[in-house]
Amino acid sequence: KQFDRISEDLETALNRNAQAPPRKQHEIEEATGGLLTARKAFRHGSLDYVLQINVIQAKQKNEILQFVSNST
Repeated sequence: KQFDRISEDLETALNRNAQAPPRKQHEIEEATGGLLTARKAFRHGSLDYVLQINVIQAKQKNEILQFVSNST
């Protein structure tokens, strides 16, 4: 759920940045700042998500190996 939320936040920031009026510099700066923040959060969230998947896969492999070694 957290990954989905930060993905949506990034998409919102991208849209806001794309729709910023070119003649209003302060709105462009705000949109750009929001986009940078959203990108950082997305990158960190993505790395955490991948780490969690790797930990789960490692546990599953360990459980399978234990099951196979106990069966023989």
